[in-house]
Amino acid sequence: MAFVKLWDSILDNAKVQRLNSPIFKTWVNLLAVTARYGGERGELPSWEDMTFGLRVDRTSLEPQIKVLVTAGLIDKTKSHYSLHDFVKWNESKDKTRAKRQREWRHRNALRNAERNAVIVDGCNTPQGIEGYEGLEEEKKEEHPLTPSEGERARTALDPELERTAKVAGECTGDVSWEIWVHRQSAMGSTIPEIQEAIEVCVNEDKFDKRFAAGILRRLAGERNGKKGPA
Repeated sequence: MAFVKLWDSILDNAKVQRLNSPIFKTWVNLLAVTARYGGERGELPSWEDMTFGLRVDRTSLEPQIKVLVTAGLIDKTKSHYSLHDFVKWNESKDKTRAKRQREWRHRNALRNAERNAVIVDGCNTPQGIEGYEGLEEEKKEEHPLTPSEGERARTALDPELERTAKVAGECTGDVSWEIWVHRQSAMGSTIPEIQEAIEVCVNEDKFDKRFAAGILRRLAGERNGKKGPA
């Protein structure tokens, strides 16, 4: 499914705010129909696609497009119409996917660096890494969990899981992914499996929890298959 970004800055855009209600509706619908049928640089699709997408006939749509041209919200060339500044506000799918991949890898690197720093610090304690783990156990005993805190609170004791959840939420821009990460961990998925599922979602630019859950099921099947018979 295609999508188009509608920035909150339109509240301060005089061109947009001067539009009457029917023309404003047409402009928004043209944003959507261009995202679905038009060119990546904002070229309006064919009249056939526009009239079908907007459920109007050409005789009623053409005058409205002329109004939008006059308003400076649609650019007219010899060969086609295009939405003004469409590229500026709507990056191509490839650019968006590449940007998310870079963000995921960057945050992954920071997470791993932070984890490695914790291990090094633990090894530098008088008791070594075992001493560090002992301190962590003491912290858990100082703050016992109550039953009402549920599965998320229990899994939150793992700092690596917390970092994975935080990165997932930041990468998708949706805090519900943090909850999803904890839930999958509570259901038995390993942290590397969860990280791989999220990375596939980033690479595919497909942030769908059902899609991610399917990846986890496949990875769990591979993990259980490797164990073999007891």
